[in-house]
Amino acid sequence: GATAAVDVRQTNVDLIAARLQQLAQPGDFILVDQWYNGTTFGRYFTGKTPWNTLPPLADKTLQRLDQFKEYMVQPGPTDPVERQIADTLRSGNRVWVAGGLPIPKKGAQVVDLPPAPNSRFGWDHDVYSYVWALQAASILQERADQVARIELPLDNAVNKCENLPLWVAQGWRENKPASAVVTDRR
Repeated sequence: GATAAVDVRQTNVDLIAARLQQLAQPGDFILVDQWYNGTTFGRYFTGKTPWNTLPPLADKTLQRLDQFKEYMVQPGPTDPVERQIADTLRSGNRVWVAGGLPIPKKGAQVVDLPPAPNSRFGWDHDVYSYVWALQAASILQERADQVARIELPLDNAVNKCENLPLWVAQGWRENKPASAVVTDRR
């Protein structure tokens, strides 16, 4: 009924931010996926750990599609974030992922999309966002030694539009697949 809808949390990003303020260290890196979740994350996160979105939006205070589209016309717009992911793991620190990155198929080559609108996808920002997230996930899949899901304390249901998982990746390896440790299945 109507009262059940009132009991639904509209986001769990506040819980993720609080958990990361406890667990994440300044040498770690936090990736917030999808880009529009950066607005909510930035509202709640006050920790010292660097964080970013895909693409690395300059202004994360508002969900500005116009700013996102500026990255769609650039070659390699997520390269700085991908380098930060790799550099963080290589240095022995952890990469935290607030959100569910798509997992590339084993051995599949993740392609780069040409700058918009010069692809068959034109200005479809969902496709660009997905491919950029796939590229970041590919780095974690290929290079992280361990990946684990972090449990979040929930007292009631969360709106599916902003119910993000929290993952942590750590360790650096040259060529073997990551060992996934799932601590919370929903």
